[in-house]
Amino acid sequence: MRTRLGPLAIVAGLLMLPSPALAQRPDPFTCPREPLESENQWADRCYQQDLKKDADARSRGMNQQIAATDRQRRALEKQPPLAASRNRLLGRWQSSTSKPAPSSDPFAGIAAMLTGCGVLIGDGIVEFTPDRWAIHDSDGRNDMGAISYRAGTNGEVYGLPAQGSIFNLLPFAFETPDRIKLIGVVCTLVRTNAAPATTGRASAPPASGRATAGAASPARGSSVTSAAPAPGSRGAAPSAPAANSRLERFRGKMGYDCPDGVDVTVDSCDSEPDDAKSKCVIVRVDQPPKNGVEVTFTETYAALVKRIASCKRRPLTVVDGKLDFAP
Repeated sequence: MRTRLGPLAIVAGLLMLPSPALAQRPDPFTCPREPLESENQWADRCYQQDLKKDADARSRGMNQQIAATDRQRRALEKQPPLAASRNRLLGRWQSSTSKPAPSSDPFAGIAAMLTGCGVLIGDGIVEFTPDRWAIHDSDGRNDMGAISYRAGTNGEVYGLPAQGSIFNLLPFAFETPDRIKLIGVVCTLVRTNAAPATTGRASAPPASGRATAGAASPARGSSVTSAAPAPGSRGAAPSAPAANSRLERFRGKMGYDCPDGVDVTVDSCDSEPDDAKSKCVIVRVDQPPKNGVEVTFTETYAALVKRIASCKRRPLTVVDGKLDFAP
């Protein structure tokens, strides 16, 4: 689901960050050394404490973003719907970023996974009609359910998927009539008239507009404003096939098989990751979806690079409705 990476020199520099035991000496005032504790034990304990503080802060920030998105949606719902004749969002859109070519570079996989448009459409095309929306990909047309629209004060168009959908709010800003940005995510879409490629399979039947547990943009645990996870047989009523189809956009992409058992793949980042503090949404490969939604967490790009430094990069597949590594 991906933003452009900065120079690989930045990545290399981040990988050279010291391990917890070799990091700078802890501050004895904020993390006092305990009796009989070795220097390395002290450094490691303080490092773990700092990680927990960061995780708690990220969790609070995520909850605040979810609450803010919910408030924004409630305010928009009080406005009159945007008439189809004035709705510039209607039509088909695709990412303005071309799909990257395969690479043997161990970090090229991160670049491929950090394109923010993957949050919404993966490698497909999104289509907005006056009362429904859909994702077209290699599986055909995936009906996402009912949707209504509201006009923003500065020309934005807000899509309000049916309550209970995978997405809670889809805010778009127009750069030109044929070029839009998904607000809060590094994602630019361009209008297209191309017929989506399909496998010849019949289009998915219309959905009820009720998907798995609702979200503050993608999935209830992350929001579009902080980049979160995404499509599938998307918008259809919860079922094992729908959950499996949601994960199909990860098939063939790269994940990280890590020695600590926390296997991950990258869904999206909220800004250009030249800044090590860029926040990324990480999907747990080692855990099955809950209520049809991937298990995710967020961390900085710097932390992500450190996390995967000792992991094995492997292609992903989908087995029995959950992510796994291909044989």
